[in-house]
Amino acid sequence: LGQLAYSDAIGALNAAAEHDPNETVRLAAATALSMPGLQHTDHLIHQLSSPSADIREAAAAALGSTGDVTAIDPLIECLGDTIASVRIAARIALETLGWLPVGLKQSPDDAGYGRWLLRTEVADGEETISQQALLIRSLEDASPAGRIAAIEGLLAWGRQADDTREVVHAMECLFDDTDRSVRAHAAHATSALGGPASSSPQVYATWLVEQGKLAEATQHGQPAEAALLRLAREGASDDREKAADALSALQPSEEALLLLLELLDDPHEDVRTAACRLAATWAGDLTENTLAQAAESPAPESTIPESVDD
Repeated sequence: LGQLAYSDAIGALNAAAEHDPNETVRLAAATALSMPGLQHTDHLIHQLSSPSADIREAAAAALGSTGDVTAIDPLIECLGDTIASVRIAARIALETLGWLPVGLKQSPDDAGYGRWLLRTEVADGEETISQQALLIRSLEDASPAGRIAAIEGLLAWGRQADDTREVVHAMECLFDDTDRSVRAHAAHATSALGGPASSSPQVYATWLVEQGKLAEATQHGQPAEAALLRLAREGASDDREKAADALSALQPSEEALLLLLELLDDPHEDVRTAACRLAATWAGDLTENTLAQAAESPAPESTIPESVDD
């Protein structure tokens, strides 16, 4: 009846799916209702909660062929099923429906995932938009953990794609994200997909800095300065030291001179020593006038820790 798309049978199939005493009959009726000609998937989705693992597995497998995006979130919930065969069937069904599971961390620094990202969290009720498009939009999520989930999802899609330029170009916008973990994830995902798509020297240099390739970044000259200054202000003490050493390859700007004054007063001796090396390199530019102008300029808010313990 399902294959024939016999609409007059919907009532009888509904009754069987809801009330038949045999669970195999209920599953068969639910499967018939979900077929393309009828497209009623509610009963089949309900079977994902069956006490029988065989029924849950069969329901998950059947939902993959329905093309119904409303089945995606219930199938995502099945990825946590206690039975491996159910989890496998759910994952295969999700891929058939065009959805790759994306893990979501509670905090960007967590080692593991707290849960799976649901489609309804990013779709805003839109049923026809692809997961890739949803993830690109989620790169602007208010939560750093949400942006990282979007990056990891796009990386999974990019690894399957013949042309990764759209995905990579979208992730390049996060090289200047306010959250350092997001920047690092975007840079490493871009590396995994072959490197930046942009021809901008600043984008390329920033990508290198976020991977810790500071010497390579300075080969691009002044376009590397902004990323190095940020690292010197926001990084851990060893990062600040390395950034100070890398800046010696560039011409000092007014902002760089301001940073030098901050680093000379850093609570960590290794950073202060690197700042002294930087001052020696820039000695020709450190006239009383330039230092006075730098000192009088409004400094960006420093994020350098105030104590060694911090």
